[in-house]
Amino acid sequence: MMGHQTTRSILAGCAAIAAAGLLAASAGASDTCRVTLRTADPVWNRPRDTASSTSIACNAAATDSQDNAVPYRMVKIRTTANEQLSITITSQEPATSTFDPFVGLYCAAFNPALPLANLIALDDDSAGWPNPAITAARNIHLAANTDYFLVVSAYSSIAGGSSPFGTVLITLGGAATFTQTLPGCCKADFNQGGQVNIQDIFDFLAAWFSGSPSANFNGVNGINIQDIFDFLAAWFVGC
Repeated sequence: MMGHQTTRSILAGCAAIAAAGLLAASAGASDTCRVTLRTADPVWNRPRDTASSTSIACNAAATDSQDNAVPYRMVKIRTTANEQLSITITSQEPATSTFDPFVGLYCAAFNPALPLANLIALDDDSAGWPNPAITAARNIHLAANTDYFLVVSAYSSIAGGSSPFGTVLITLGGAATFTQTLPGCCKADFNQGGQVNIQDIFDFLAAWFSGSPSANFNGVNGINIQDIFDFLAAWFVGC
């Protein structure tokens, strides 16, 4: 078991890095969030994606996909400007994985029992299998200082099909950001254990040294030293 002295030394070292001014976030970088779908997550009856249609209001139409009991995680996003939505979802699972993520966006509220209510858009593979995306070309307008609900899910949970469990990196375009209040994106909780503690630092560093895609914390320029600085900056802020 790690002693208090060792823990204090690690934290002191991290604080020294922060004090040296090395923790500044990448200039102009888009906001990102890691989300992991797990067996303990709630489920919903996923609608069919709306990639072929354009929605500029909170009333998009979709049909039943017959993919039921699919796990999902939901986070809130906001923007400080009236702008077009731009979201990219990138699987962080190995290329050999069958994990197939799916994304939906809702306004006003999200109710998993009513998956067509308040719907704005859904997407499966617009960024090329297995990655969803909702680009500015879809002409979906976000209103400034308004909550939107981003639902990260999977294509299916049918036995023998693609895997519904895995990790994605969500990248927002424009001025949009993830909220840091529940159910927002607590970036400091790297292992998504429900709290921010020293284990998140150990788990992030283990991922970084092993070259795991999850260590690309800021979502830009691959895995490099800036990811460490940006993660530690988020960790010291907490949630």
